[in-house]
Amino acid sequence: MPSLDAILADTMLLGAELTGLERYDVAPAPPARPLSRARVLYVDAPDDAPVTADAAIWSFWVDGDPARVLDVTCKVPARERPDVPSHELGVCSEVRWDAPAVVLRGARVPLPLDRAHLLRVYLARGGVLPARGCGLWPLGAPLDAGLLAVYGFELTPEGAVHALTAAQCARDDLMPDDGAPAAPDAPVRVVVAVEFVTCRPARDYDPWGLLLAARLHPHLMLMASAALDGFEAAAVLARPEGTDMIGCFADLEQAWRSRAGPRFECALGAVSNAASPSAALPTWERAFDYAQVGARGEAHVVVDPARPARACAPALCLHRGREVGDAGPVMTAAEHSFAKAGRQGAFDGLVLAPPLRAPPAVEARLRGWRVDAVTPLPVADHDALHMYWRWGEALGAAPRFAGWSASFEPNRTPGAPMVPPDQRVTVRAEGASLSYQASCEGPVAASRWQVVLHHGLAFGLEIARGEGSTAAEGLAALLREAPVVPDDVPVAVDAHWLLHWALRYCSTAAYGPVERLQVLDLARARSG
Repeated sequence: MPSLDAILADTMLLGAELTGLERYDVAPAPPARPLSRARVLYVDAPDDAPVTADAAIWSFWVDGDPARVLDVTCKVPARERPDVPSHELGVCSEVRWDAPAVVLRGARVPLPLDRAHLLRVYLARGGVLPARGCGLWPLGAPLDAGLLAVYGFELTPEGAVHALTAAQCARDDLMPDDGAPAAPDAPVRVVVAVEFVTCRPARDYDPWGLLLAARLHPHLMLMASAALDGFEAAAVLARPEGTDMIGCFADLEQAWRSRAGPRFECALGAVSNAASPSAALPTWERAFDYAQVGARGEAHVVVDPARPARACAPALCLHRGREVGDAGPVMTAAEHSFAKAGRQGAFDGLVLAPPLRAPPAVEARLRGWRVDAVTPLPVADHDALHMYWRWGEALGAAPRFAGWSASFEPNRTPGAPMVPPDQRVTVRAEGASLSYQASCEGPVAASRWQVVLHHGLAFGLEIARGEGSTAAEGLAALLREAPVVPDDVPVAVDAHWLLHWALRYCSTAAYGPVERLQVLDLARARSG
């Protein structure tokens, strides 16, 4: 019958082998430190440090509200300034968890994430999450820094919400082993753990191995001493108003002003269950069944336990390609049939990044070719925040890209959402902000962690474009099929915009630019 310390060992932070760990208690007993209202906890990556797997790259801080992380930044390589090892970009101005709620005995009970119910805060710098192959975190990861805030609640039969005491937390029966239903006259104990864990750079975020990225995990974990009728939790991630790449320390001449837009744009995609990690490059018609560029403030149900596996109408989308005939390359188009996996919703992932643009001379030569606002999808390394909650069935063959099983095991089932099987997830993007809401209509088992936003996010650091790189060789293969721009337009093959433009568009002299993936009925595709 586990105590608080025993169940916290299953969190991402306390399950890791940490280099340094500080613990702060609201009502401390040695060796814990006191957590005063005025205390500010912060992590600050060193200046002028190169971006390597061994260097700290993340910075953030919290004030008296540890469920709200502020000014999250990340070091990225300064590719065009050999004299500057790295520069800092704003990832999120705020990452906030709103008060979760549980449904108990038919009543909705909010659980305020405030100081009155705060038990402990942990702050860690450096460490390794071992690859155990089981548990909530079966895959290994090099950790950069992390924060864990623990809240405790006691729900009375009358509907009152009290704070757990230190004595209750120390008891071995804080959470029962049997997961029995709550007696009508018994209080129910609930523990909420809010984590914000950052990772060192790794090239393991996308199935094609294109992107060097740094993962971040702002998740919420909830456990109750008795079965619940349901729960809900919501996170808000706000990016800065505009990209920091324009005019940053590595861009003193503001060259990026002509290479990217100043504001963030959200692009969402439904990952194809037929997409293959062996594809030379994830062009849009290979990677997605459909996609949407530009967030419209709509709330999309992206994971739904009630949706079975199903086939979608072939007339919803067209896949376009090139065929070389006697007169040269010609455009072809074919209706695209696709199937959705069980629990798959409207979209499977998104990228929030500034649109890229071709140099002014190329833009002037290719007017109407849409090179002034190039959407970086499926992955990007230009101030790009990624969140994927499902990869396709073929892409999910590797455990890192597999979803949760029906028996509540993460990274087990190819093609399944990377979300516990009883959670319904709604995502809403508007401007530079994202909201992520998870709910469960129950029953919610006792003495078992529910994890919200388990899959986390990633900040793009670099797509290698040099000779011999996956991106360079894949782009060369596309160029061998047919030019992606007219031959008389001088374009550097390692140009930042060109790769992403070629993933979305193909062209011939007769047709000009044509989308590789054309969505005929987006509303029906999303709801299918």
